[in-house]
Amino acid sequence: ILTRSYGTTNPKLLKRYESYRRTMRKRGREFVEMALRRAREGYGAEPGGVAVDLGCGVGASTLALAERFSLVIGVDPSLPDLILARKAADEAGISNVILVAGYANPLPVPDASADFVIAENVLEHIADLKGTLAEVGRVLSSGAVFVGDCVNRYNLLRPEPHVALWGVGFLPRSLQGGYVRRRRDFDGYDRSVFLRSLRELREGARGIGPDVRIGFPEVSAFGFPAWLDPILAIVARTPILSTVALAIFPVYLMTGRRSR
Repeated sequence: ILTRSYGTTNPKLLKRYESYRRTMRKRGREFVEMALRRAREGYGAEPGGVAVDLGCGVGASTLALAERFSLVIGVDPSLPDLILARKAADEAGISNVILVAGYANPLPVPDASADFVIAENVLEHIADLKGTLAEVGRVLSSGAVFVGDCVNRYNLLRPEPHVALWGVGFLPRSLQGGYVRRRRDFDGYDRSVFLRSLRELREGARGIGPDVRIGFPEVSAFGFPAWLDPILAIVARTPILSTVALAIFPVYLMTGRRSR
């Protein structure tokens, strides 16, 4: 499954993906809890109603959302992943989950029907970011909140996480696929990974509405030591330091609210 999904036979990458799959249920729960905290702190939003898990995959975040919302709609184009997500929900006795085979643009969700939308580890895999975030804005109800993360194209603090290579994002997009193919025997990188800079993410975010914020996530939700989060909180409150650090930070967290 990993070889077909990621188009690689590189042992280093396969080991990384297998490790991720073993830990993603725990990380999905931690991401949901972080997203709910940010929604509460930033917008006073509380869980309840209908949540949409954009790019739900095998349901790592979906099941955690189901504990806090009356209905969760998981959307993903991969039917095998949705089958695994349904199996996980059934085994956990969770019945308030609807899984839909579909793409982010257009989202198979009615207008103004969602009280909360998340996109965990998804935005850097979407070619039409602006169109997708416009779809998110369409499905959010008045005052509803979106939370999603995205890998920074110009990250200087760690290797690109999908292929474990430094500096891939600094190459022109037309050269990234060939470079990764030569270095990692990874076919299809340029068709499946679209890293965004802070500027590109801000431009795409206009589709949600004017009340959008892009900043540092809680890195403990991504498997990093929890002691880093208080340091990032201090950096975020220091304007000059925050501006510099955010431009090169590995991952961004976007939060946005549909205008009332």
